[in-house]
Amino acid sequence: MNIRELLKIEVWSKRTSRKILVGLAIFVAVFVIFFFVDKVWITQGEREAAGSALLLIDSLQSQYSEDDQKDFDVRERKAQEAVDAAKHAAWTSRDKQISFALLWCLVEVEADRGQLKTDKLIQQRHIVFKNPGLKLDPNLSYAIREQG
Repeated sequence: MNIRELLKIEVWSKRTSRKILVGLAIFVAVFVIFFFVDKVWITQGEREAAGSALLLIDSLQSQYSEDDQKDFDVRERKAQEAVDAAKHAAWTSRDKQISFALLWCLVEVEADRGQLKTDKLIQQRHIVFKNPGLKLDPNLSYAIREQG
């Protein structure tokens, strides 16, 4: 083969460039659509599971009396099962954010309930801190001196 024959062979054409650019544009468009759907879309299963879990958590927040400890425990277990169902129904990252927020809300309700129990126990035992520099640490069973 001589040089004239080699120069006649077209390696890269406008048509090849267009095919590559169209393919790349389609790939980017599909990626952007999937990314948008993942960040914004809430699936119907997650919407239903999260709604029922939120109703159960709200019913836990409204009732804080000591008399119904067994009833509270039963409803807390049902709420935990509903939160787990919402976690398993999550597909998109938005669904996962919602299930995490539900779990966090349930943990806060449980923490509020524990704080209420601690406050009632302190009131029943008539514990009074005479030194204002001391405070009760919820993680410890004794008073600690505040720094500063």
